[in-house]
Amino acid sequence: MPPRRIIDSHIHLWPHSAASPSGHSWMEPGALLTRQFSIGDYIAANKHDPALEGFVYVETDRKLNPFRSEDQNFEWASETFEEVKWLKRIVEGTPLEGEGFTKEQGDLMKGAVIWAPVDHGLDVFKRYIQMARDVAGDKTWKRVKGIRFLLQGIHDETKFKQLVLSAGFADVLRYLPQTEERLSFDVGVDATRAGVWQLEVATDAIESLRAAGESGKNTVFILSEFCEKPFRNTSLTESDHMWASCIERLSKDPNVYMKLSGGFSEMQKQEASNPWPSSKVADTMRPWLDRLFKCFSPDKVMFGSDWPVCNVGGPGIEHAWSSWKVAVNKILENYHLTDEQQAQIWHGTALEAYRL
Repeated sequence: MPPRRIIDSHIHLWPHSAASPSGHSWMEPGALLTRQFSIGDYIAANKHDPALEGFVYVETDRKLNPFRSEDQNFEWASETFEEVKWLKRIVEGTPLEGEGFTKEQGDLMKGAVIWAPVDHGLDVFKRYIQMARDVAGDKTWKRVKGIRFLLQGIHDETKFKQLVLSAGFADVLRYLPQTEERLSFDVGVDATRAGVWQLEVATDAIESLRAAGESGKNTVFILSEFCEKPFRNTSLTESDHMWASCIERLSKDPNVYMKLSGGFSEMQKQEASNPWPSSKVADTMRPWLDRLFKCFSPDKVMFGSDWPVCNVGGPGIEHAWSSWKVAVNKILENYHLTDEQQAQIWHGTALEAYRL
């Protein structure tokens, strides 16, 4: 049954002023994503879907300069504050010329996951959050629900472990539910381009945090995009079994959630002129979906489009969002979920996990 209510738990937006390598170091001139993607574009992509009630904005990995401990104003992270200002314009309905959204459209952003430094200790983290709060203002800050720090960019296993298993990292994670906002942590690891070991180390860190005492039990973790596992084999490989083991361990934690998102980015590229039918998408993902739905109940899984990144591997800007929605609808039907369980995935879990 098509959803009646949708909260898209994972989208990215950026203005034209940040659509360059100076705003995002991962952007390349002329690439598909090196252009503005705003709320107006998002609404066009989902074809004004009447079921869409809103979305959760997820930070876009703005460019960072080398960390300087003496820099009390975080000039090395100035682009991330530009991102907060962008969110403020969205919430307050004050777009700069050509930024592609109206005052009313800003209401669609029900929550935001911002970047924050988790790699320099709790004191630096607290100072950054206070400065971000000051830049955002009260109205915008009320929409901030979580933080993300892309661990997936650390491909050196030794350096990854030095951070993720460190006392300073644990201190930050332990502090999140103590904040007034009860901030959650979006876990960004990449089992494809980095290796499944990233997920294993992250799983170890979460379990260690829980075992350390009551103060570590309330942090909410939200896993993005299947932890970027590739959907290109017809059966599970050794790496996939390692992934599945971590998923099973994490699913036992009452404060760990999974986003049903990012599928197109991990499949063979589709052609805009010939989008895959929803049955092919569902069948391609089935070995991993079997594990997901065996381990995670519907109230721990949430729909996310990963727009506009889904345009890259999916069937193009005009079709990717709606194609993913139809594919997810097919997936939920395949697993014979009740209407109530499906509604939980389409909107209920995001409302709960992000406290929208």
